[in-house]
Amino acid sequence: MQKKRLLYITYEFPPAGGIGVRRAINFIKYLSLYNVETIVLTNGHNLGRLVDEDGLYSLNVKTIKIVRLGGKQLKKYNTFRNVFGKKYHPYYYYLGVKYVWFMDVFSSWFFEVKDELMKIVYEEDIDCCLTTGPPHSTHFFGRFLKQKTGLPWIMDIRDSFINDAERKKTPVNVIQNIFCKYYEKQFCDFADLIVTVSSPMIHNMAKRTGINIEKKSNVITNGFDPEFFNKSGHYENKKLVITYTGTFYQKITPKVFLNALDKLIKTKRINKDDLLLNFVGDFPSYINKWLNDFSHHVAINTPGQVSYQSALEYQKKADILLLILAPVEGRHAAEILTGKIFDYMGSRKTILGLVPKGPLKKLIENAQLGITASVNDVDDVAEKLEMLYNMWKGKRLVYNPNQEIVNRFTAKNLSKQLAAVVHSLCQK
Repeated sequence: MQKKRLLYITYEFPPAGGIGVRRAINFIKYLSLYNVETIVLTNGHNLGRLVDEDGLYSLNVKTIKIVRLGGKQLKKYNTFRNVFGKKYHPYYYYLGVKYVWFMDVFSSWFFEVKDELMKIVYEEDIDCCLTTGPPHSTHFFGRFLKQKTGLPWIMDIRDSFINDAERKKTPVNVIQNIFCKYYEKQFCDFADLIVTVSSPMIHNMAKRTGINIEKKSNVITNGFDPEFFNKSGHYENKKLVITYTGTFYQKITPKVFLNALDKLIKTKRINKDDLLLNFVGDFPSYINKWLNDFSHHVAINTPGQVSYQSALEYQKKADILLLILAPVEGRHAAEILTGKIFDYMGSRKTILGLVPKGPLKKLIENAQLGITASVNDVDDVAEKLEMLYNMWKGKRLVYNPNQEIVNRFTAKNLSKQLAAVVHSLCQK
């Protein structure tokens, strides 16, 4: 099979971190096994909400060309928001108004870089391009190259253009959604192939856009790289260690879990001295206050934001991994298959998932990864938590997943799927 050269366009890339970055790393690391050579185009200032210094070390950077260009305006934006922690600043409104017609402020990256794109495509002898979002304005790169060169374009969609359950509905967001709907339809029309992380996402996009995209869509979920977890050992904890890694914001909070645990402690169905809770991540101040107040009832460790590798260590040393999603139902809930589930899957520890009905709940149950509970039901969460506690006390808390299902989500298998898509498009 002849080798193909893929231009992988992603706003965030190591040393930036996050689930979207991890998806890119997992693909790029293994695509070369299937005759796909990757050239990465990312912003020129290492911009991103999170930091993952380990990310590049997991790649053989000597064999992967990384082109870092643009992002000057967003560097200033990032400095105000993420370095100085300013929630409001006149510069945000300046960028917002300037680029409101182009979905989001991150579209400024495209306009800074677009004049260099043709040079990259021809000098690197690119056969195919892939754009990944959010930010969904990254797909302007794909549309531009498709229009100018006819280059096969894969649009990778990790989260919905519209149905973001974690976002508050503000006038700005309402306006943005109008433009998002417009460009979503345009992008779906131009893209040669659409990759999403769940089947319902394809169905909902087709319904919104009125385009029969099912014929040119593939589901390639997020996954995990077993190499990161090969050193997982068996840890004998003196306490029941429950660990949460990730973020809390807006509708995603530990409130229901803490209320359920408080109920179990007060009714003496759980001995608080048996527990240690780890909440690992960079949380808003009000979440930290909740956790600090609750630490008077039970031992809680809040180390703050740590490296990706350190977060995995917390997961591997846990007895139970806590997963919490926003309390949503309906169309958006049906799309959610958060990337965090795959890190938890690789850690090989029992999951307690506070999740809505949808593909995530089905995956946890079908793959026997743990137990699910209703996101908003304190009594249901208390019942499931007590069940796991009693299993731990009786030394019956054993992780025994359906390995056939788990193996489908390894980075190597998912990269093989993406490579097949690339080769198929390049042969047309």
